[in-house]
Amino acid sequence: MKRVSWGLRRAGALAATVLLAASGATFALSGCDGTQEPAEQTPAEQPAGDDASQTDDATDVAQELVDPSDVAAATEEVRTNVGIDGYTLTIDTLAVDEAGFGRATYELSGPNVGALRGEGGTLSFGSADVGLDDLQMRTATDGRPNLVCTYDDASTDDALRGTIYFDARSYDEVAGALSWQLLFHDGDTSEGSGQVTTSPVTPAKVLGARHFTDGDAATATLGPLGLALSTGVDTETGQFVDDLVTLHFKDGTEEVVFDASDPSAGTSLLQSARPDGSTSYALPEDVDVLSVKSITLEGRRLSTAGEEAVSYTFTSAA
Repeated sequence: MKRVSWGLRRAGALAATVLLAASGATFALSGCDGTQEPAEQTPAEQPAGDDASQTDDATDVAQELVDPSDVAAATEEVRTNVGIDGYTLTIDTLAVDEAGFGRATYELSGPNVGALRGEGGTLSFGSADVGLDDLQMRTATDGRPNLVCTYDDASTDDALRGTIYFDARSYDEVAGALSWQLLFHDGDTSEGSGQVTTSPVTPAKVLGARHFTDGDAATATLGPLGLALSTGVDTETGQFVDDLVTLHFKDGTEEVVFDASDPSAGTSLLQSARPDGSTSYALPEDVDVLSVKSITLEGRRLSTAGEEAVSYTFTSAA
């Protein structure tokens, strides 16, 4: 059985989303500092000096759909960057999939950025030694992808390198123009004072995804970079809370994506709430999508009538 543990790397962000899901709140963590924001966002005013145009309509580009088994073929070099007060963020490569997930490699350079290295291999903003408050993303409709920023062993005190894993919460959002933002403050003040944004990038390639169903209203969409699950529960009358999500492979092995009883046991880096009531999980390692036989979901349906334990088995819709 595959039970990959990411331990502290994912525990902080996931523990917060577990609590939110259990309480019935539709919130997600949208920035590397773990700021909680609603899954559905109304367009926000842009601070003065923000030169991005992410609220414009996405560029009309016909994406190439890439075989889900070939992540390398769908990984594009983008080399977009932005800087402020001696800090520079460069996005080097980008890959997205049809399920609404993506990952980007980055370099963040500047004075003392090494102080942002947190426990478990993820960035942790808020250091008094660094004039940066957060790293966030925007979509063409001003959506705010949920993300986690990891750093690798090549990082130094003046240059961080790693991967940004993100969930844009739909295919339309992830396939439109994407941009990355640095939030910063000036001098000794602790008050956030502005943000700078990279030029928008529209992916030319999208990894394909497989679609699964329970034979009724529940569906699952699995891409190489993440998994989205919908139980078909009417969000006006109730909610479904995930307790255990497992991928079952054709060779008999399993991968636990999420386990509410032991968050460190699951492979997911992020749990997000989507506007349609579904839940989604960004995965740190490429899933062999074509080798998945079925997906199981165990959880609880919450309604005014009470709580009911329910399980689903999803098999290929094709």
